[in-house]
Parts: sequence; C-alpha cells; structure tokens
Amino acid sequence: MANVNRATILCGVGTPSSRSALKRFLPATYTVEQAVNHIRRQPPKDEREQEALASLEAELGANRWSYLAVRETGPEPVNGDTYLPAIAVVREVRTPAGIEKVIVAALQVVAYAPVAAGR
Repeated sequence: MANVNRATILCGVGTPSSRSALKRFLPATYTVEQAVNHIRRQPPKDEREQEALASLEAELGANRWSYLAVRETGPEPVNGDTYLPAIAVVREVRTPAGIEKVIVAALQVVAYAPVAAGR
C-alpha cells in the first residue's frame, strides 16, 4: 500500500433507502459508531447530503438497527466498536492530480421493522 495515507480513511455512511452516502475523511482510530456519530453532526454540503442525512436519522430513530460493512461480496454485519481499518479497502480514485490510492470504509445503517405481537 505504497503512497496511501493510513492516518485517514474515506468513510461513506448510507442507508438502503438513500441514493448516496455521506462521505468524510476520518481518523483511522475511529470505530464504526464514532464514524457514524461524527458524520451525523456534520452539516450537509448540498441537497443530496441533506436527503442522505434525513434517511440516516430515520434509520437511527428506529428502536432496533444494525451497522453493515459494505464489501465487494455484499453487506456484512459489524459491531459499533469495530475500528474502521478492519472494514476498509484500498481503492484507486481519479483526482485532478492523477490516480491516487485512498483507504475507503463503506457502511450502511439498517433499521429493523417492528414485528406485530401475536403472530
């Protein structure tokens, strides 16, 4: 992983119903829960982020929800105390300076639907 900044991770947090994820560079020392809470507190940059934040708040407002790490093989449940480097991968990203390698962690927050009693 030459030329990769290991001090920060590009973290994307989304929901199944959001069109895109909220993305921020975060310290690699953050856990999944810290990352989600940090991103929630950041003001949205545009309308797309406002919609993604509203979707995230709706999922977190449910009685029960889970964190999922989005991997190439599909989403996998993770605990809130999992550190970001444990779920991150290196991706090549095109920038004005050329191709750069960036460490990326992708997360989804998924709420569980309530189950009716007596069924």
